Amino acid sequence: GAVLECRVRRVAACGGWVPVARSQVGQLRARQGAGNGGLLAVVAALTARDLHAAVRPSRLSLRATGWLYAANAVFFVGRAVAVARGTEVVGPVNPDGFAALALLWWLCMIVAVTLGMALMASERLQDKLDRQASRDPLTGVLNRRSFAILAEKAMARARRDGQPLSVLMMDLDHFKEVNDWLGHRGGDDILCRFAGAANRVLRGEDAFCRFGGEEFVALLPGTSADRALAVAERLRAVYAEEAAVAANTAEPLPFAITVSVGVAQLRAGEDFDGVLRRADAALYRAKAMGRDRCELAAAVLGAPTGGAGRAEPRLHGEG
Repeated sequence: GAVLECRVRRVAACGGWVPVARSQVGQLRARQGAGNGGLLAVVAALTARDLHAAVRPSRLSLRATGWLYAANAVFFVGRAVAVARGTEVVGPVNPDGFAALALLWWLCMIVAVTLGMALMASERLQDKLDRQASRDPLTGVLNRRSFAILAEKAMARARRDGQPLSVLMMDLDHFKEVNDWLGHRGGDDILCRFAGAANRVLRGEDAFCRFGGEEFVALLPGTSADRALAVAERLRAVYAEEAAVAANTAEPLPFAITVSVGVAQLRAGEDFDGVLRRADAALYRAKAMGRDRCELAAAVLGAPTGGAGRAEPRLHGEG
């Protein structure tokens, strides 16, 4: 543009073709303005698409910022068209044409987008804090506190809808020996492998938590005791394969890395502690019968179920 204006001045000094040169300058500036407006519109549209593609129902700031960028794209498309056609409106309200309106719009967008970015950062931080408060730091599964909250809601929903609900109480076998032979880092790897196997076997609507130490609990909504027992057997088999890979050390281990599972279905009028006690009693029975097995809880705590061993709850920490 500067070079062309310089040429215009030279032509003017020579006394010829000044109107034609000035017309060329105007056309060049119009094309540049339309191109810049179109480029800004494309960038804003792509940003809005990415923000809406990543949005979650709880992320209101992300959705609002995406709509701001979408409005920005529409505005700059209009600006590009107006500049290209040379239809800028000049009047008392807009003395400098579309450029003044674009500047005002841009200033407002800077403020709005900056506020949106700040709110998005705040929501990300809150999500991180919520995850830290509800998740086990080692395995990434639910902790005991958040699991209890989900369990109460699931029990209320099961009673309201008349649907079955089952609980799996799981304990990794020989875990003290695992730590002695593989070290605490190896023990942590075994815990994480079991959590990964459980996440693959269980459904998205199931709740899974680390109950303490090497103990885990799963809540299976809409699942009867027989179906829950089948899920427990599948999880036991999948974990046995995972653990065999983890135990592939230079020196063979004198024991197998396995899991024992107790299964109980929620009964009418039973609270969450009651169904947990029955699942824990079934888990103790699985331990007493040789470990690496799944046992179904009795309908009443202490009643015989056809398996060997006692039905009273085991002590926490027994391998």
